[in-house]
Amino acid sequence: MPHGVNRDDFQEAALASAVHTSLTALVPSRARELDDALQTTLEAVPDGPAESKGVAAGTRQARLMLAAREGDGLDPASVNRPFTMPQAAPGVWQPTPSASAPAIQFGTRLAKPFLLASADQYRLPAPPALGSARYRADLAEVRAYGEQNSTVRTAAQTETANFWASLSLTLYNEPLRVAVTRSAGPLAEQAKLVALFHVASVDTQIATSDSSTPTCAGVRSPPSAPGRSTPTPRGHR
Repeated sequence: MPHGVNRDDFQEAALASAVHTSLTALVPSRARELDDALQTTLEAVPDGPAESKGVAAGTRQARLMLAAREGDGLDPASVNRPFTMPQAAPGVWQPTPSASAPAIQFGTRLAKPFLLASADQYRLPAPPALGSARYRADLAEVRAYGEQNSTVRTAAQTETANFWASLSLTLYNEPLRVAVTRSAGPLAEQAKLVALFHVASVDTQIATSDSSTPTCAGVRSPPSAPGRSTPTPRGHR
């Protein structure tokens, strides 16, 4: 924090500049929209040393972070690297009907985490062995509750399943916005909350991708398993 400048004005300008620098680097196609948003924010900050030094500080910190994360494997090309389908067999993942879309975001498991020591730090154990009592019990439960016209699934369970079927980041960003809007804390604390939220979200995606990909044999796919005589594993979607 520079000496002799208004703290609130400095932080407002620094945050706006850091966000702008980061997003224009990551999403250059939206540079004009981001430029307009930055200008709108800075218009509410009084001109002077606090604003100019804040903008400079925000730009500097954003560039340092971008440099530190260079080549982290979270760019679209790395995340969406193709997945080679294994030969079809009992317990091996297959595209889910009816769309039978290919696996997506296969490269997420190879990305560099923010806070985890490694992607496999909390890797889940292998799924139950094919034909085991646990496997058969789980499969029976999936068939009973996952069937489209299930007679055992409650309306509340159906509503919950449909809710969580959406993209997690889309779901979580809305309550995050509400939490930040309602927060009475200083701007720095609000920015910290948003940063920690997204760091945790990305590391969670990396960890769950790591757990699902190496053990794809035998991990069932609820949408497809109930209708198949040969159960299929959970896919990477």
